Amino acid sequence: MKISLSHVNKYYQDGDKSTRGLEDISLTFETDSSFVVITGESGAGKSTLFRVLTETEDFDEGEIYFDGKPLSGVSNEEKARLYRENIAFDFQEYNLIEGFSPVENIVLALTKAGYGLKEAKKKANDVLEEVGLHKQKKMKVAKLSGGERQRVAIARCLASDAKILLFDEPTGNLD
Repeated sequence: MKISLSHVNKYYQDGDKSTRGLEDISLTFETDSSFVVITGESGAGKSTLFRVLTETEDFDEGEIYFDGKPLSGVSNEEKARLYRENIAFDFQEYNLIEGFSPVENIVLALTKAGYGLKEAKKKANDVLEEVGLHKQKKMKVAKLSGGERQRVAIARCLASDAKILLFDEPTGNLD
């Protein structure tokens, strides 16, 4: 499995002023157990790249490919399936349900991805143990610290068994 960007550009329009968020980005991520870190100063486009890669924001020029197949020619349903089966991502804002426990947040994500309830609960408990949150697994997310919430979001990605994991500033709130 690989995902590639080819000459991707992203512009932001503010009245008559156009600002380039991404400029001619071409890169490839492969599921060969590699670890890639993208660094840069604030405003360099790291989060924009993340949002484009996760299809939460459109880009203006270029192409994204899944295993050599351009996404522009793929239906929205097929794109959703490709992402669901291959990519897990974690935003800076965590995207957790505050009134749910860590276990419930992870189980919800796993059952939406097609896991059975029993398997989802086991995976959720196992991965929360891995990230050191076994004691907090039944607490409401609203009661957790920022670092604990970040670990729940990371655990949710790890539990998915996705081939590609994308994190936007995953250590920003960790101790």
